[in-house]
Amino acid sequence: MIEVLKVLKNEFDSLKIPYYFDNWDTELELPFFVGELSEIPTSYEDGKREFSFTLTGEDINSYTNLFNYNEIIRNEYKDVKKIKTDKGVIAISYDNVITIPVDAESVKRIQINITIYWWEV
Repeated sequence: MIEVLKVLKNEFDSLKIPYYFDNWDTELELPFFVGELSEIPTSYEDGKREFSFTLTGEDINSYTNLFNYNEIIRNEYKDVKKIKTDKGVIAISYDNVITIPVDAESVKRIQINITIYWWEV
């Protein structure tokens, strides 16, 4: 799972996405995104592992920046992107985006859903 997180960090850095993994307590500049990774129980015979990755973004007063970042991510992963590593192959696929209601009227939040497959060697 660490390998998947490393690849995601490198990918988001190269796309200039302000991203943190599972770190809501840090003082951050807006907009920012926090990622959460869940392994999906699978029984693929080829050893493939599947993960669900949610990228939650927040900004103040407008969805514009958030949806601009979503477009960058969607364009990069709408066709499955395969990345070869020393430990196997990781495939990243964009699923969808949803808006998340927040009690504070000025806070805007979206969630980008991504599916990841990993063939470990």
